[in-house]
Amino acid sequence: MSTIIDQLQEIYPSDFDLYLFHEGTLYESYKMLGAHIVTSLGKEGVRFAVWAPMPSKFQ
Repeated sequence: MSTIIDQLQEIYPSDFDLYLFHEGTLYESYKMLGAHIVTSLGKEGVRFAVWAPMPSKFQ
């Protein structure tokens, strides 16, 4: 069970990262946003994150 939690912590940003991002002082946001190759639960894939504060629609 702890390995799943460890893997999720690698994938998702920490609460402190989110705080700094919203404050405007997260100088390494490139690690959180964009496309990154990740391995989770033994499977390799791509994690993609985008910041869209007021999206009207995605195409």
